[in-house]
Amino acid sequence: MNEPGTAKRRFRRAPDEKRASIAAVARACFSSKPYEATTTAEIARRADVSEGTIFHHFGSKHGLLLVVARAYAHDLATTMFEGMAAMRAGGMLEVVDEIEKRTRAFLEEEGVVGLVPGKHRDDAVVETVLTAIREHIVEGGSKLLDAWRAQNVTRPLDARPLAEVLYPIFEEHFLRRALAGEPPLQDAVLREVALVFEGAIDLRRDAH
Repeated sequence: MNEPGTAKRRFRRAPDEKRASIAAVARACFSSKPYEATTTAEIARRADVSEGTIFHHFGSKHGLLLVVARAYAHDLATTMFEGMAAMRAGGMLEVVDEIEKRTRAFLEEEGVVGLVPGKHRDDAVVETVLTAIREHIVEGGSKLLDAWRAQNVTRPLDARPLAEVLYPIFEEHFLRRALAGEPPLQDAVLREVALVFEGAIDLRRDAH
C-alpha cells in the first residue's frame, strides 16, 4: 500500500518531468536542424506528448525556444568558464585562446540551438539565441572577474558593467565567427584581442 500522499506527490512531479522531457527533445531537434524546419508536431511525437501539452507548458513554439536557449546558454557559459580563474598566471592570451577553443568545441558537440552554422537563419531566432547566450556569458564573465579581483590580480573593478562592455568583442570575434562556420582568429588577431582584455582589467600574473 502506498504511503499517504505518495500518489499526490507523483502527480505533482509529473508535469515537471514532462516539461523537462519536452525541452530535452526540443533541444535535440533545434540543434540538428533550423528552428523553422522543426515543428511542434515532431517535438510532440518524439517526446510522446500531444501538441496541446507543449502549448500548455510553453505557450508557443517560440516560448519553447526561449526555455531551450536559456538552458543551452547556461551550459555554454559553464563550459567556457569552468576552472578559468586559475588560468590567469598564463596571461590573457592563454585565457582567450582557451575560451575560443571551448566555445568551438561546445558548438561542434552540441550543435547550435535553432541554427545551422553557415546557412540562412531567421533573424528573430538568431536574436533569441544570442540574447540568451549574452545573458549567461556576461554572468559567467562577471563571476570570473570577481574571482580575479578577490585574488587581487586585477585593478579594482565593477565586474558586471565591465563584462557587458567586453562581451561584444567575444560575440563578434568568437561566437559569430563560429556560428558562420568561419575559421578561428589568426594568431596575430587573437593576441590583439587578448591585449584588449588584459588592458581592460590590468591583469597581474605575478600577484598573490
